[in-house]
Amino acid sequence: MVDTGGAAAPRRRRKAPAPDVPLGSLSQPRTAAPGPASCPDCASSSLTRLSVSGSGVPAVFLSCHDCERTGWYAAADGRPLDRDSVLGSDT
Repeated sequence: MVDTGGAAAPRRRRKAPAPDVPLGSLSQPRTAAPGPASCPDCASSSLTRLSVSGSGVPAVFLSCHDCERTGWYAAADGRPLDRDSVLGSDT
């Protein structure tokens, strides 16, 4: 045991808790996202959307949880894109 000379040990202050920040979701974006609202093949609304900035145009990659269809859509207006226009033709 350490002798502190009769002085009480200083108390530590706890940090104030950080405010709760809502987490994002890959399948439920907070704002309207480019591309279809449901899968063009099976009509499921269970979709994952990922923003992609490759060597081509800014885009959103869309994947259906049910039938596994995937596609690329322009971030600006939601028009369908091919893979090369998003990632570049070198990939």
